[in-house]
Amino acid sequence: MDFQELLKTVQEITSEERESILKESTPELRKLIEKVPVKVLLGDNHAYGDYSGTPHPRKSPFAAFHYPSDITIYARPYAALAKDGEILRKKIRIVLIHEYGHFLGLSEGELRQRGVY
Repeated sequence: MDFQELLKTVQEITSEERESILKESTPELRKLIEKVPVKVLLGDNHAYGDYSGTPHPRKSPFAAFHYPSDITIYARPYAALAKDGEILRKKIRIVLIHEYGHFLGLSEGELRQRGVY
């Protein structure tokens, strides 16, 4: 699979899994996480995804500035998984949940304790 095809495949699966996660979430959680944009870039071979921004628990109406939240999924690291669509889908879903966890203020250790890995 060439990188353009990989990028398109990862974009499609990411969109589908994002919608699935939103549908499965409680209304309160959905209201929070649906506002977080998710983009897919080709990226490098190191990171599957990244959350950037001010985590939700640290946001305050009294703060002068908040960094905008977004999630980036990097397609290139998924190349090795692309031959098996089910494994690819599961990995993308785990990474999305992981990054939403960071948005919600969870650390790497807390995500591990909750079984996100």
